[in-house]
Formats: sequence, structure tokens, C-alpha cells
Amino acid sequence: MRWQPNERATVESRMRSCPQYSCPCVQAILTAGHSICKHGENGMALTAQTGAVTLNYPAGAHLFHQGDTDRGIHRIRSGTVTIYRVTQDGHRQIEAFAGQGDYVSLCLSSTSPTSAKALSPVTTRFMGRAAFERCLLEDVDFRREIFHEIDRASAEARRQATLLTCRSAVERVSAFVLDMSAQFRPDEVGFTPIPMSRCEMADYLGLTLETVSRMLNRLKRRGVIDLPRADRFRIKSIAQLRAIAGAYSDQDMIAHVLG
Repeated sequence: MRWQPNERATVESRMRSCPQYSCPCVQAILTAGHSICKHGENGMALTAQTGAVTLNYPAGAHLFHQGDTDRGIHRIRSGTVTIYRVTQDGHRQIEAFAGQGDYVSLCLSSTSPTSAKALSPVTTRFMGRAAFERCLLEDVDFRREIFHEIDRASAEARRQATLLTCRSAVERVSAFVLDMSAQFRPDEVGFTPIPMSRCEMADYLGLTLETVSRMLNRLKRRGVIDLPRADRFRIKSIAQLRAIAGAYSDQDMIAHVLG
């Protein structure tokens, strides 16, 4: 399969900033569209048969920006990405934190409604829009996977809307801690990493930085979580945390923990 003109331009524009751009193998892939080039552990590998490439982003780099038109589909292979948009009054609203296996920029609009920024070193599999649409038409399993991902993202958006409009501060923070424990793998001693800052948590939960910090400390004081450092935690009482986050039938437990 050879590159279509618009696919080649899309991929090439994202590769120009990579240190391996001048590699003859990379240039051969862009020219021929049917080779594989593998670099070292810190490099990048390209797989051109399907029009997809593997790209590396350092922490703080953007995968794309709000308003971009020249974009495709990313699937995260490693690292954490924050998806956010900036409102007309300049407020940043974080809509999601994406991790390994998540698709980013699954959107049918002509311009991107959000930006995507790497919170840590990130590796993604990138496919141009035309190649992506061709795979949707030709590959039944791929199409089923994408529809499942769209359903999951829609459910997550509805859940966040409920979180922001119908939950108290401590309920939001507790639900977020539960989400992080499910999304990020704990280390060898059982602590789950926190890849985002308190400010980013606040922008996701619709709270202030001070409120997020105060709610986390409250959960720590009550023995619900262990928080030895700002960048890691461990759940000590999953039952109490679930009760605070949403098991409202057990009001006695909530009153005991928060009292």
C-alpha cells in the first residue's frame, strides 16, 4: 500500500520535529510507503503497510492543538495524555486523562475541539485520517473496536457531567481516586502513581486546587487512603472510598468517615 498524498503530508509534518527525521530509512518509507524502520530503544519505529507510524512525545509536548485541521488518530502505547479545551473566557477544562490502549482524537468534526498534551513521555501509534477511514470500511474487527471505544468515551462523558453537576467536592475526589486506581498500575509496593498535578485534577473535577488538596488530606486523615507523597497513593479502605464516591445507601458509613 502506498501513501496517498494527504496521508504522506500528515505523517511527514509530524515527523519533521523528530530527531530521526533525516534517517535514510525514514526518507525511504515516506518515498516508497511499504518499508519498516526500527531505531533503538529511545527511537521510533515506523510501520508503513497500514499507513501507521509510532511516534514519541516528551512530557509537556502536544500531540495536537484545539482548532487543528491536519490531524489523524492516535492510540496510546505508553504514557499519559491529558485531553482539554480552552473556553472563550480562557478557562481550561480537562475532559479526560488517556492512557495505554486509549484512542485520542476520535472526532468527526473538521477541526479538533480539544488539545492533547503529554503528561509524561508518551508513545503513540498514529494513523492518518484517510487511512483510518479506509480501515473502518475494510476491517470489521477494527470497526467493532472503534465503535466500542466511542461508546466507552460517550459513557465517560456522561459520567463526568454527572460528577460535575450532582456531586460534592469529596465525592468527586473520591470517585477520581477510584478511577486512578483502576487506570494506572500500582508499583511493586502497591502504590498507584499520580501522573497529573493537583491543578490538573482541579481542572478535571471543576474544583479549586486548594479544595482538591483539602479533600485528599481529609481522606488520608480518616484512613481511607495512604498518601505518602504528592505523586502516589494507596487505597486502605476500598469499601469506605466507594461509599463516599457513590454508594449512597450506606449513609452511616459516609457520616462516620467524613464526620
